[in-house]
Amino acid sequence: MSAYSYIEGLKAIRLMFEAACKALSDQSAKIHRSIDEYQQHLDTGGEPIGEWEDGHRLWDQDDLLRLENLAIAEAGLELRVATTIAIYHHWERSIPCPNGSKNRCHERLIEDAINSGINLHKDVDALCFATNYLKHGTEKWRAKLLDRWPDRFSSRHPKNEHSPSWIRKLHLDNVHVEWFLEIAHQSERPLSNHRIISN
Repeated sequence: MSAYSYIEGLKAIRLMFEAACKALSDQSAKIHRSIDEYQQHLDTGGEPIGEWEDGHRLWDQDDLLRLENLAIAEAGLELRVATTIAIYHHWERSIPCPNGSKNRCHERLIEDAINSGINLHKDVDALCFATNYLKHGTEKWRAKLLDRWPDRFSSRHPKNEHSPSWIRKLHLDNVHVEWFLEIAHQSERPLSNHRIISN
């Protein structure tokens, strides 16, 4: 049942991520349409919507819409961060613990997993390193990712004054989250081979 619960939990995390991504994408598309409509309104001689003081623009409709879209982009980043962390914690809780220890380091989790007959994905360390970096911001975890998976993680990162500087140094796309889900899926506990016989 524990193995089955892990599989179903991972499916639920994927569903959550996909549903949230779609909601954010739909909202972003709606905002882009509003930006285009406002520009058409101006192009056809419509009055600008906003506030001006002494001839200086304080804000206008375009400013507000672009800020809304920035908030959507920020929410997308937070979603990818939260999902990555959730995947790793879901995986680590699934690993059997023979000695009952509650606080196991990643190396101990790997050892317990192997001893329990779990065939781990070759890149399972990446899930741990990314989670530790996203939770704590310690540069050594980002350096480990760049060193071992340079084809997946770029050393360049976009600047954004609205986010903590460290979180932006690990650029996560949806493809990274899909990769982490694949790692967790291939590192799952095997279900029992015993067949259920029904009368």
